[in-house]
Amino acid sequence: MAIMRITRNLEASLIDHLVDELQEDWSNVRVTSSFAEVYDGKLPCIQVQMFRNPLVRKEIGSNRLLNEFIIDIRIFAVSEEQRQDLSDWVIEKIMRGFDYVEHTLTNGQVTASEVNGRVTIILKDNRIEFENKESLIQEDRNRQLIRCLALVNKCH
Repeated sequence: MAIMRITRNLEASLIDHLVDELQEDWSNVRVTSSFAEVYDGKLPCIQVQMFRNPLVRKEIGSNRLLNEFIIDIRIFAVSEEQRQDLSDWVIEKIMRGFDYVEHTLTNGQVTASEVNGRVTIILKDNRIEFENKESLIQEDRNRQLIRCLALVNKCH
């Protein structure tokens, strides 16, 4: 039995949050953390990529760190209009925050999960990823990049 660390838990929490919200509003959008999976399936697709922000101590002399992460969310859409709609939708769904869930693994499979905090999002960037679209493959022609700072506020 192993407990996933904070970066993987945050990524899983965000993906689960988006998947849950998509069930109510969209019927054909996939969510993944892998670029390869984006290109292996049908569009539209939302891809989530996590980066640990440079480590900052909570206070001098402490080994406790601030739980700040950079998240890149890429939208791969089939049209300009869908890219705009999905971009607005993602921002709306993440800006109110979501639960931070800790997962326990047994033999590589999630066997338990428990809400242990809240994630606060600060939007840093929202833009078309590629301006020159003529030379791009279809999957990259309507790509949007949403970059945000995520603050994980754990309960304990």
